[in-house]
Amino acid sequence: MAGISRGLSGAFQAARSGFNSFLRTNKEARAKAALNTLEQNEAKVSSAAAEFIAATTTYLPQRWAAARTEFKYVISQVTNLTTLSNLTVSQVSAGALAVFEVYGFFVVGEILGKRQLIGYPVKPHAAAAHH
Repeated sequence: MAGISRGLSGAFQAARSGFNSFLRTNKEARAKAALNTLEQNEAKVSSAAAEFIAATTTYLPQRWAAARTEFKYVISQVTNLTTLSNLTVSQVSAGALAVFEVYGFFVVGEILGKRQLIGYPVKPHAAAAHH
């Protein structure tokens, strides 16, 4: 009986060793497959990023030139007093409305950013450290 038990124990150990070896190779294969997938995804993302950068920077010189032209025009119109005196009430009110609209969006953004209506959140220990 003892011999059979030793034989079975040895067989179980061999089976366990074979199973562990199978698991190791299976883990290695899965790790290699995951690494290949990761490398493929990384290549796709970097390719997409390069395409995005190329698409957004292609027309950048033309955009800068147009912005300079517009800015020069606006400055010349603002500094020319005869142009300001020729403005109608509706043009002035449209400009004022645009300014108040931008200010309103700024205020709403500040409120949303602070996550409260009044003031900025101050930590008590940080305030006490400055005194």
